[in-house]
Amino acid sequence: MDRSRHLFLIACVAVLGWVSPAHAQVQTQGEGTLLVNPHQNFVKSFDGTKTCLACHVGSGGGLNFKRGDLETAHLRPTRDFDVHMGGGMQCIQCHKFKDHRVEGAGTQMSGMDWPTNEQRPQCENCHRGAPHKDETLNRHASAVYCTTCHIPTFARKDPTDMRRDWSKAEEVKGEGRFEPHIEFGKNVKPAYAWWNGTGTIALLDQPVKPAANGKVSLYKPAGSISDPKAKIYAFKYHTGRLPIESASNRMVPVQVGATFRTGNTMASAIGGAKGFLGKELTAKDISYIEVDRWMGIFHEVVPKAQALKCADCHAASGGRLDWTALGYKGDPQKSGGRKVKATATK
Repeated sequence: MDRSRHLFLIACVAVLGWVSPAHAQVQTQGEGTLLVNPHQNFVKSFDGTKTCLACHVGSGGGLNFKRGDLETAHLRPTRDFDVHMGGGMQCIQCHKFKDHRVEGAGTQMSGMDWPTNEQRPQCENCHRGAPHKDETLNRHASAVYCTTCHIPTFARKDPTDMRRDWSKAEEVKGEGRFEPHIEFGKNVKPAYAWWNGTGTIALLDQPVKPAANGKVSLYKPAGSISDPKAKIYAFKYHTGRLPIESASNRMVPVQVGATFRTGNTMASAIGGAKGFLGKELTAKDISYIEVDRWMGIFHEVVPKAQALKCADCHAASGGRLDWTALGYKGDPQKSGGRKVKATATK
């Protein structure tokens, strides 16, 4: 792994929280504390989907905290909950193994797929050509990715972490520990954005600058209405609050143990500054910034009868999609679709 990937992994762990050594290992090297990709050393025993879910359902500190679309219900799913896993499919039918690594790193970790992100699992790998009987729906597929319509909501059973604030902590009653302030969502409607398979990330060794919305994007999908490689995808839009060194505007990875043990989030920031930046900072040297990231939603595809209908998006008011934010002049049903030649589907 190159250093930029390490730095991004640490930033992600910082906003979602460290879980356990089962998910990744920590190595202290000359450049600081780096994470090792757990998939590189994967697999002495494999028990199908249960093996994958054993880690991925609980990542981020709790059940369904991180992904939002990998829940305890996936251990015994019905087709109404997830047509693929409820129909008997195994994770490895989409997430192929190559050299003891797993293809399909989602959006924010898409750089881990190889040799380019075009090798990631995609609906078109199985659903080729024109999958709908209705040609109008097939035309939508040139600009709208499958999951946008076929995953109306996520976190349908287990609430998911939608915001994590590392500037304050709360006691977890009955467990003798603390956690940063977390806001949960259940049965969440996705956020929608153009994505062409790439994106931009914030790195810990570089100063950060808030975007127009006042937030630093840990991951922002690349793509626009004028990008022929981009389609509208469904995302979990996660926000948070992280410490930075005020003088340098560099993010500080938190040492979560101090917060979990005592509820002292500033101690976590000061410890992180010493461990990663090699600096002895005080509370006066640290401030907090708002962060966000877009996490692709790809699981919990519902049966076609439960997919979104025309009126869910093309409504007179209150439709799901913000057409102006997506670059349209208005509802494309009235103002017309985008004027680019989209890439062909498989």
